[in-house]
Amino acid sequence: MKMRLSISLFGIPWPGSGLPDEWWDLPANRHNQGCNLAFADGHVEHWKWTVPKIFIDAPQPVLGRGEIKDYRRVQAHVKPAGN
Repeated sequence: MKMRLSISLFGIPWPGSGLPDEWWDLPANRHNQGCNLAFADGHVEHWKWTVPKIFIDAPQPVLGRGEIKDYRRVQAHVKPAGN
């Protein structure tokens, strides 16, 4: 079963939204270049990032091959609006 993050609790456009690829809320980078994500069913996963997450601005464009890989992984778990 594929778990999904809630769009209301995570800062990223949902797949198919037509919005640009950008972090609305850049994920943490504090735990060995990763982040702990909590899901609606109560389980938690540690995701290690391909590249460090360095805050520059909000919203922050997704630039570079490693960054887009991390972004798409998160985006694949975001529930589309209205679902």
